[in-house]
Amino acid sequence: MFALRRAVLPSLSMARGYATTGNVSTLLLVEHKDNKIAASTLNALSAASALGGPVTAIVAGNAPETVVGEVAKLNGVSKVLIAKDEAYAHPLPETTASLLVETQKKLGFTHLVASHSAFGKNVMPRAAALLDVAQISDITAVNSEDTFVRPIYA
Repeated sequence: MFALRRAVLPSLSMARGYATTGNVSTLLLVEHKDNKIAASTLNALSAASALGGPVTAIVAGNAPETVVGEVAKLNGVSKVLIAKDEAYAHPLPETTASLLVETQKKLGFTHLVASHSAFGKNVMPRAAALLDVAQISDITAVNSEDTFVRPIYA
């Protein structure tokens, strides 16, 4: 496990590029409440695993140790990052999005994944805007690292 401190990182420019099967790496935001992993996070883990490559989970909270232990046991999670700080006691989309962006810039993940929940839908657009990338929401299947199935409405 790797502990991530809530340090402010310098502004970095991101090179745009496309992930290929050989270099896919995914950061999974673990949503939890009352020391229990949200069921929707397990669905997000399945999607992250379908992308190929390692899946690193990030757990944020003021006392996330119990959740970290459970996440570490999940099949498909290769590493767990811990963001332990009082700022994450009651997670806000602004602080969580900043955490995801700092983590992505520091460790270079090709994909960021969160559950299809009110929290995930609030965090991910903010993170995408901060990274200046497109967000793909409401996916129902992962065909490859760059092909997703989503519903469309006419």
